[in-house]
Amino acid sequence: MDATHGGFRDLIRGALFTGCRYGELIRLRVADFDAPNGTLAVKISKSGKPRHVVLADEGRRFFEERILERPQQALIFLRDDGAPWAQSHQQRPLAKA
Repeated sequence: MDATHGGFRDLIRGALFTGCRYGELIRLRVADFDAPNGTLAVKISKSGKPRHVVLADEGRRFFEERILERPQQALIFLRDDGAPWAQSHQQRPLAKA
């Protein structure tokens, strides 16, 4: 974790809190997070079936901070330049870490 920063660090932390795959994380939107219940709705998974991820308290706080004052359709995870992550965007920061 110490070798990562910014948007990539958030993405890694999101993976650790949820167990979600990269492709699942980059598609998550603010509306997919249910703060009162501490769950995330993963609508498109590797198996093609939707699922819910139950978050521990620390994970819930992490996602609450990520979505603060953001529109429901906004992506939760963005790159440092504000652009969405794409399928190959994690390769370069991962190699640097």
